[in-house]
Amino acid sequence: MNLLSNKRSIMACLLLCFIFLSQFTNAQIQDNYSKGKEYFDKSKLTSDLDSSIFWVDKALETIKLENGKGKVLRAEICKHGFNIALQMGLLSKGIRYSFDALRFYEKQENWQEYLSILNQVAIAYLKTEKYNLALDTYNEIESFLALHKNDDNIKYDFILGNIYNNIGIINGLRGNNDQALSFYGKSVTHSKLAEDQKNLSNVYINMGKIYEEEGDALLAEGMFVKALDLRENLKDNYLLAKIYGHLGHFYLRRQKLIESEKYLKKCLELSDDLEARELLMNAYQYLSELAEIKGDVHLAFKYYKLFKSISDEILQNDSSEELLLTAQKYKFEKREAVLQLDNQKSKELILFITLCSLALITLFFILWRLRREKHINDLLKSDHLVLENDHLNLEKKTLEDSLEFKNKELTTNVMYLMKKNELINDVSERLIAIRPSVNKKDQKKIYKIISELQSAKDKDVWEEFEAHFSSVHNEFYEVLNQKFPNLTPNEKKLCAFLRLNLTSKEICTITRKSPNSLHVARSRLRKKMGLDHSDINLHSFLESIS
Repeated sequence: MNLLSNKRSIMACLLLCFIFLSQFTNAQIQDNYSKGKEYFDKSKLTSDLDSSIFWVDKALETIKLENGKGKVLRAEICKHGFNIALQMGLLSKGIRYSFDALRFYEKQENWQEYLSILNQVAIAYLKTEKYNLALDTYNEIESFLALHKNDDNIKYDFILGNIYNNIGIINGLRGNNDQALSFYGKSVTHSKLAEDQKNLSNVYINMGKIYEEEGDALLAEGMFVKALDLRENLKDNYLLAKIYGHLGHFYLRRQKLIESEKYLKKCLELSDDLEARELLMNAYQYLSELAEIKGDVHLAFKYYKLFKSISDEILQNDSSEELLLTAQKYKFEKREAVLQLDNQKSKELILFITLCSLALITLFFILWRLRREKHINDLLKSDHLVLENDHLNLEKKTLEDSLEFKNKELTTNVMYLMKKNELINDVSERLIAIRPSVNKKDQKKIYKIISELQSAKDKDVWEEFEAHFSSVHNEFYEVLNQKFPNLTPNEKKLCAFLRLNLTSKEICTITRKSPNSLHVARSRLRKKMGLDHSDINLHSFLESIS
């Protein structure tokens, strides 16, 4: 009893510990989620890129992957982190973010976000001059969109607007300006349909670069101004800094130094506030060239040193090799997942076939067993029927033999009674013969004896016969009375004699009737039984009813 009580106490303690740990773990996960979301919000609210990337990393360190909410939030943080890293020129860091988010959205089949991240990966390839890989990725996105064009959850025009812009950039970098402008035109169409002002401003900048390169300054300036108008409406400082940089560089090449310096300093101010290293680097480079044109060598050298410092830092942080390794790792993991899925499907197929085979074998065995048992049962039933039939035949034969024996016995008794009757008749006749020779007193005695003998003879013979007959054919009289209730006692006696198949002579001897009287009695009996116009034998008829 004590041992059982101790076991129950231990189990209760373990259960309480488990409940406590579960509640503690759930509380910890919820706390981490709340903190991670708080850090993520701080990253989005701050305009300082260094602070923003700090809070992104802090949020990712805090968010755990134990539940679905944490995974969704982590993917959103990674997506945001890529954009920040790209603005800061931290390409390798951004790539790590993008592939982390890509894995999650692919598993969740959230194709809108998946394609958005895949576009980021292509941008990373573009930034590291892996143009073929970038184009392959864009072709993959375009093929996917063609298959899922009617999916309401995918922003078809939004994504196409972005990828056509980036394909245009690649063609422009390769010197295919006509193709670049063609893709930019497609991008403008889809971006307008999607009302994507941000991408539309990027396209205008890129088109302005092409026109500038081809010497059409008027068209180029018009595109840059369009982009500036859009970005001022968007109130996005990073995009504003970027367009200021492009306009500054454009006016620098046109030798419009005042306009160039105005826009480059605006770009420098915003980029410095944002800590957008790539934009800062370009601003310092163009300001260095501007100072050199103005003849201010000291200022030109100062800007160049700042440009070189940021450029070296970006090169140090960026690693094209790391980008390829990360991409290859993702593709390997994806292939591995496909192979594992195929292997799992193969195993499941083999298991299914095995189970089906076992089921069929079991079914065949059961059917064979049932059929065999049915066959055995049929044989047993057949044997049983044969035995039963033999038994019935034996019983029937036994009854028939018994009946035949009793009939013979009854006939023997009847014959005995007949002999007895004949003996009484003979004695009576002898007494009658000697009666005249005796005195009258003795004659009276002899007559009395003769009368008693004759009376006893009829009564005893019939009673004894009827007793023997009823023991053998116990239902005969009952059936006879039911079918023919109008028969007289003498006719019933005649029926009994006929049932025993006695001859007319034997019946006459027993009943002390003449053959003619017996014939009349038989005719009367046939008429009462409805056989007067039939050839049916009376014995056969009486045998059939009993």
